[in-house]
Amino acid sequence: MNKKFARSFFSLFMALLMVLSLAVIPSSAAKTSLNKSSVTIVKGYSTTLSVNGTNKTVTWSSDNTSVAAVSKKGKVTGKKIGTATISASFGKSVLKCKVTVKAGSISTNGNKLSVEVGKTGSISVKTVGIHDLIVKSSDGSVAKAALSGSFNGNITSVNVKGIADGTAKIKIYAKGYEKSIYKYVEVKVGKGKPAEQVSSSGITVSADSVEINENLSAKVTVKADSSILSKLRIVSTAKHKFDIDTKYNSDKSAVDVTVNGYSEGSANLRIYDPNDRNVDIYIPVTVTNNAYDIVVWNREPKKRASTDVIYSADNGNKKYYVLEPKDSDTAHAASLLAQFTEKYEYWTVYEKKPEKELATDVILSKSGKLNGEKATRYLLVEGGYDSACSNSVFGQYFRSYDYYEVYATIPAAAKYGDTTIAFECEIGDTGKTEMRYILTESSVDEVRIDEVWGAYTKKYNITTWKRVSQ
Repeated sequence: MNKKFARSFFSLFMALLMVLSLAVIPSSAAKTSLNKSSVTIVKGYSTTLSVNGTNKTVTWSSDNTSVAAVSKKGKVTGKKIGTATISASFGKSVLKCKVTVKAGSISTNGNKLSVEVGKTGSISVKTVGIHDLIVKSSDGSVAKAALSGSFNGNITSVNVKGIADGTAKIKIYAKGYEKSIYKYVEVKVGKGKPAEQVSSSGITVSADSVEINENLSAKVTVKADSSILSKLRIVSTAKHKFDIDTKYNSDKSAVDVTVNGYSEGSANLRIYDPNDRNVDIYIPVTVTNNAYDIVVWNREPKKRASTDVIYSADNGNKKYYVLEPKDSDTAHAASLLAQFTEKYEYWTVYEKKPEKELATDVILSKSGKLNGEKATRYLLVEGGYDSACSNSVFGQYFRSYDYYEVYATIPAAAKYGDTTIAFECEIGDTGKTEMRYILTESSVDEVRIDEVWGAYTKKYNITTWKRVSQ
C-alpha cells in the first residue's frame, strides 16, 4: 500500500466516522418545559401541570404542602393563602412552577361602562371562593352602584345608575379583602370622559381591547357611515375561544357586537372590508377563567381533566351545566343549577336553602365538617319522610355518621371497633321488607338501642321487625 493510497484511505475512514457520529447524536436536544411557569389559583380549587418534551417518569413535589399540594399526576390544589413552588423532577432535570394561592377572585364582563344620566347600566360579575361581595362608587354624585340582588357566590350583576355627567370608578371587592380581591370598572355618565376608542378609515370601535370570563359576555359598538358599515365583515378569529352576536341600529350607522366567552385563551375581533385591504381592524380579546368554572353554562362544557364531573339540569325548556373537579361539593353544583332552572329536587343536598315544591314539604338542615370547615347543608323532602333515609343522605354527604341514629344504609364506622346493629322490618302497608341500621361504639348501650329503635318503630308504625345482628 503506497503512502498516497494510505492517506486517502485514512481521510475516507475519518469522514465516515464523523458521519456515523452525527447520525447518532441529535443536532439539538429536545427542550423540556412545564405548561405553566407560574399560576394563580383560588383556595380549594385546582389546576394541572404537565411536562412537555420528555417521556421520562415525572416526580412531583411541593416545597410548601400547607399552601399548595400536588398529586402524582401534577394536579395542584390550593390549601391556604400564600405561595409555594412545585417541582417536576425527571432524570437529572428539575422544572419549577411558582404557585400563588388566593382567597378568591373577581372578574367582570368588561372594564368600562357607559350610561346616560338618569339611566341604569349593568355589569356582569363572576367570583370564585367569595361569600360576601361589596360594591362602591368613587363618586356618588356621578354614579351609584349596588348589587342587583342577593349574592349567591358565583355569578351576579351590579347595577350602576347615572346621576350626573362625569366619570367614576366602581370598585367590586370581597368583604374583608378590599385591598387584595377587587375589580375596578370605569364608568362614563352622559358627557363624561369618553371611553378609549379605536378609529380607522372612518370606522370607530368603542374599545381597543376586550377581556371577558368564560360564559360571560361583553359589548363593543362599531360606528361608521351606513355606506361603509354595510360593507364590513365582523368575525371572531377563533370561534372556539369566543363567538359574537351583532345587532344593527335602525339607520345602519352602528352595530352592537356582543362578545361571548367560551374557553380560555386569546384571539381577535376582526372588522374588515373584504374588498379593501386598507380596512382591517383587529381588537384583541382575552378570555379568562379560574382553575375551574364554578358557574352555570348554557352549553355542555369540555372537561379539563378526565376525572372532572359535569352536572346538568333542565327546566323543560333549556338545559344547564356545571363543571366541577372530582370530589368537589355536589351541594354547590345542585344549588347553582336549581337557581337557573328554578326547580328543586327531593332528596338532593343543597348549599343554599331550597324552596318547597308543596306546602307539605319539609326542609331539613344539618351542619358538619366539610374540607376541614364547618358547613350547613339543606335537604328537601316530602311530608311524612323517613328519617332513616334523610340520616343516610346527610351521612353520605358529610362522610360522617352519628351514633344511635337510625339509617337506611349501612353507616361507616367513626373509629375502630364501632359496631353496626341491623334490623329487618316491614315498612308501611306494602309488606315490603327493608333493612335499618344503628351505629354504636364498641361498648353497645343496649338500653339506648332499645329507646332509639322503639321511638323509630312507633313513629313509623312498624309492627313487624327483627334484629338480625349483634
